[in-house]
Amino acid sequence: MSEIISFIQNHWDELLAIIGGVVSVASIIVRLTPTMKDNTVLDNIIKVLSKFSIINTKADQKKIDNAK
Repeated sequence: MSEIISFIQNHWDELLAIIGGVVSVASIIVRLTPTMKDNTVLDNIIKVLSKFSIINTKADQKKIDNAK
């Protein structure tokens, strides 16, 4: 367990960059698909990440609202 915590502490910047990249790619894919179900899933993921202050939810929410 201590190795995992140590890894996270040592690579925090890289992990945040990966999470941000994944959310960005997912946002693009969601906008390209015609269904609203995936938009709902992404909205829920963004809400969870926003509780940890990982992403800028106001800017992302505006993008999602504009895509609808």
